Amino acid sequence: MNQYAFIGQYRHAMDDKGRILIPKPFRSDGDGNQISSYVLTMGYEPCLCLFPKRKWLQIVSDITRTPPTDDFGRLFLRKVLSRAVYQNPDKIGRIIVPQELRSYAELDSDVFINGVIDKIEIWDITVWEQYMKSVRDNKEELDRKFMELGF
Repeated sequence: MNQYAFIGQYRHAMDDKGRILIPKPFRSDGDGNQISSYVLTMGYEPCLCLFPKRKWLQIVSDITRTPPTDDFGRLFLRKVLSRAVYQNPDKIGRIIVPQELRSYAELDSDVFINGVIDKIEIWDITVWEQYMKSVRDNKEELDRKFMELGF
């Protein structure tokens, strides 16, 4: 099957070398196979996205099918792919976040790690809390969308 189902939230500290521990539940795919390689890149909001390499290759395959005249395709290639880096976790499950990506996501020392089905988001804890406050401020719209989904 090899489908991903990353769920849950974790809080970790990034060390002074820029290393983050990938939570243990996020180190295997839906079939229990160990994930040995990831791709780390910028996210939509000021966060980072960590994809299993297999999922990343699927995304790249999909985007390369767009015509070169497609504005979004070019933007994606320039902004997201150009900042992507392969990451192989060390023996205890840590990856190194390059300085450019740390700056983009405003990562300090405390990070919030979210499972978002087929990717993992890495947020600075303060930025995450501000984002969640803005979500709460839009409660009516969020409630309406949840109801549309049948929640």
